[in-house]
Amino acid sequence: MKKLIALCMAVMVIFAFTACTQKQVDEKGSITVVVMQETPLVYELELDNLDLSEGGLSIVKYLNQEKGLTLVYENSSYGAYITQIGDLKTDDAGFVSVFTSVEAEWDQTAYCVTKDYNGVTVKSAAVGISSLSIIDGMVLYFAYIAY
Repeated sequence: MKKLIALCMAVMVIFAFTACTQKQVDEKGSITVVVMQETPLVYELELDNLDLSEGGLSIVKYLNQEKGLTLVYENSSYGAYITQIGDLKTDDAGFVSVFTSVEAEWDQTAYCVTKDYNGVTVKSAAVGISSLSIIDGMVLYFAYIAY
C-alpha cells in the first residue's frame, strides 16, 4: 500500500511540474500588446494565421517584421532575452521586463511587479518570452524596470 501511495504521489508531482511548464497557445482570438514607452505603442492582434510556435517571441517577431516594431533580443539556453523593444532598452540602470495578464504565468516571488492596463492587471511573467502562453484576450505588456 505504501508503494502505491508513493507511486501515486510521484505521478502527481510529475504531472504538476509538466502542467506548469507547458505553454498554452490559442490559435484563434485576439491579444493586446503594449510597449509602455514615453508614447505607448498598442497593438491589437488577431491570432488567426500567425505562427505561434515560439510563444510570445512569435508575437514580437511578427510585430517587428510586419509593423516595424524595433526588436533586439539574445538567444540563450533559457530562451530569448529582449534587450530592446520599441524605445525601451536594457542598460546599466535597468532592463526590459515582460508582463502578462495570464494569471498562471505570473511571477510568484517577492520581486513580482504589478501594473494596470485599462483595468486589466498585468504582472511580471514567471517565464521567458519564448515560453509565454498566448491566450485569447490576454494583454502582453512590456515596460522598463530600473534596478
